[in-house]
Formats: sequence, structure tokens, C-alpha cells
Amino acid sequence: MKNGVILKATVFMIGVAFASNGMAAMRPMLKKRAGLPPFEVVKKIIRGNDQREPSEQSPLLYCWLADSNPGLTAEETTSSPAGKLIQVRNPEAIMTPEAIRLIDLAVNRLHLPVLLITRSSNSQYLSLISERPLPKDISGRKSLLEKAVDHSVTRALARYQRRVKKGRLVIIGSIFDQENWYGRGYGRLLVININGEKDPGRLMRHQATVTLSHEERRDHLGR
Repeated sequence: MKNGVILKATVFMIGVAFASNGMAAMRPMLKKRAGLPPFEVVKKIIRGNDQREPSEQSPLLYCWLADSNPGLTAEETTSSPAGKLIQVRNPEAIMTPEAIRLIDLAVNRLHLPVLLITRSSNSQYLSLISERPLPKDISGRKSLLEKAVDHSVTRALARYQRRVKKGRLVIIGSIFDQENWYGRGYGRLLVININGEKDPGRLMRHQATVTLSHEERRDHLGR
């Protein structure tokens, strides 16, 4: 009789152990996710829209052809950019067929007065999109970037020369200096080409920059 009681107790304890293991296996495991969950992002979007300054739709001011470096945003080129520009972006900020369709709309149909072309001085990004190794020295990298900007300005001038000659369009080539290659501050927007003009002195006296202050010309004009 005693042995029977012991056997029943043993079987009961084994059953409890199996049941406990089964319950543990069925417990939901919390998944670790990188970054904010989607509902938090959606909440920020909705609340950000509600917190904006209520106003009429801002007029379009310019068309912006830029590289697709994620560190370059419209906020770097204008305050409160929503509704103020047409963005056209591709890896090297060049006049691809897709880019031309949007820029044609901005220049020929909407008659926007400025086409801003921007490349960014970001070594990591440049190394990812470049087919050749980047120059090791900063001077070489600056030259590479400046030539790319000048090339895009030249192509845009050839396509929109009528509006440029009539004074209806200004094409600005610039560098968003994220890495402070030019020594004028991290993230400074540097205008290096206006309608094909590259000379720093003439850029200072250009009709498109005439209303800038002396400090603004010093900090933002020339390569």
C-alpha cells in the first residue's frame, strides 16, 4: 500500500513538471525591435501635422536637384520647406530622364525662378556611389565634387538656356558641406556656380546675390 502511494505521488509530480514546461513554452516572447514601433511614428506624424502653423498653402519657390544622401534634407536649404519646393533626387544629382521630366514641369510649366543643384561632401556616401576609389586628400575630393556640380549646371543651362537668357531662371550649383571641407562650418551651403559663372569675385557681384549681406556672401559664395 505504501509503495502504491509513493508511485502515485511520483506520477503526479512528473505530470506537474510536464505541465509547467508546456505552459512555459506557450508564453509569448517579447520581440526586440530596432527603433520606434510604427504606432509611435504614426502618432508623431499626426501630431506634427496638428501642431503646424495654420496658414494658406505656401507658393512654390524653387526646384531642387540633389543627391540622395540621407543626411541632406530640405530643411538645410530653406526654413519650413513644406510646399515651397519641388524635390528631384538621385544618387549623383544629375539630369536623368526621370529628373528632366520633373524639372521640365518646374521650369517650363510652373515657371519657377530658381533651379538649385546640390551635392554633399559626405565621404561615406561618395564612396558608396562612386565607381572609382575616392581621392585620399580633401583637395582631390573637393575637385571631384565641384566638377560634378559644374557638369550638372552645364547640362541644365543647355536645356533651359532660353529662360536663363530672358532672366526668368537662375541655375545655382552648390555644395552642402557636411564635412566642413571648405572650412566655413559643418553643413554650410556653398554656392559655387551661378548660370555657369564660377569666379568667386563675380559671384559676389552677381545680380542673384546682390541682396545678401557681406557676411552671407563671405560664408556662402565661392569654392
